[in-house]
Amino acid sequence: MNLPKEPEETPVEPSPIQTKINQIEQLIGKEVGRNTQRLVEASRGSLYRFAQDLANHPSPSVMIVTGFWILRAQPPAPETDGPVGAAHMAAALANVGIPVEVVTDVLCQEVMEAALKAVNPHIPVTALPISEEAVQAFPPIQPQAISPLSHLIAIERVGPSISGPPCNAMGMDLSQYTAPLHEWFMPPRDQRPYFTLGIGDGGNEIGMGKFPSTWIAEDVRNGERLACTVSCDETVVCGVSNWGGPALVGALALLREGWKDALLRQLTTEMDHHILEAVVNQGKAVDSSLVQCVMSVDGLPWEAHAAMLEEILRIVKE
Repeated sequence: MNLPKEPEETPVEPSPIQTKINQIEQLIGKEVGRNTQRLVEASRGSLYRFAQDLANHPSPSVMIVTGFWILRAQPPAPETDGPVGAAHMAAALANVGIPVEVVTDVLCQEVMEAALKAVNPHIPVTALPISEEAVQAFPPIQPQAISPLSHLIAIERVGPSISGPPCNAMGMDLSQYTAPLHEWFMPPRDQRPYFTLGIGDGGNEIGMGKFPSTWIAEDVRNGERLACTVSCDETVVCGVSNWGGPALVGALALLREGWKDALLRQLTTEMDHHILEAVVNQGKAVDSSLVQCVMSVDGLPWEAHAAMLEEILRIVKE
């Protein structure tokens, strides 16, 4: 007997807004020499899904985790990637009235304070000691919080690897220089009230545990040692992690028309330059590729990052 065939599901066409957000995601996934395109492809749709969850939340409250210590700099220093993107996100969220806090560790405190002072000095920065006890004593869900945390974001934040410790791009152990903030991302989804996002570019950041570690081991230099094992609900893979900050702001602006002007108010190339300048001159941050305290991020001069920001804004505004 021939049974009737099940009707095939018709693919759902993305909405015009989703299409634009997907264009932004594709843009920031630009290959810059890391060989992470397999991760970029696997992460497609993450930007839209996270932005939609945040935009639709009835009472959003956001914590952003960042800060990456560059051990081989002379002297060792935090890097320029991470704080700039975090500052863009934090300022935009604050502009629409969303409670936001940035958390880092004491080694990266100065650079994060410089980044936020450049754009909005009223956004709080918490810098924790590099110890398990300090992290456990400061849970992301604070009993006294007016707005319970709804979304937790990591941008360019190293996490534990398949070899054990958090590792830099050279595969060197960074555990002595990195507070274990990754622990806040590890509880299963049904055991925490907040939604998590990881933004990274090299395979060793929080969120990369969403993908098979074998991919990172096969594709990324030193990947067999540095591949991060910590996953997130969504992971956005960029050419440069900083690009993920403006990308999320742009996605929110597309999803919430009423927020658009406030979200984009400070998302300009002039402000981007101002933030990076503060990070370099006041925070003494270094380009992790050049290992120098200069106006560049991941080996790319500021002008290249400004061009990326202009492209994101063009998609949002067209």
